[in-house]
Amino acid sequence: MGLPYRGDHAGQILFGPADGYLYLMMGDGSHRDDPYNFAQNKKSLLGKIMRLDIDNIPSAVEISEKGQWGNYAIPSDNPYIDIKELEPEI
Repeated sequence: MGLPYRGDHAGQILFGPADGYLYLMMGDGSHRDDPYNFAQNKKSLLGKIMRLDIDNIPSAVEISEKGQWGNYAIPSDNPYIDIKELEPEI
């Protein structure tokens, strides 16, 4: 994910009890005070909550074409899924 510092990589991983999706909370990757504003930047996955569908795993070709960093699908009702310049995982 391009972590700029050694600190604040922590987050939480859990499954939503109602929808069964994987929720991945990612730190902003900063050592202090998020100097690059990753948490406010919707083009960055740092400092975000990502919602992923791991039961609907796409093919390796689809993963490569979409530029994803893992084997997961993006739920169709994620808020930014249709906005090309933003990260659909958020």
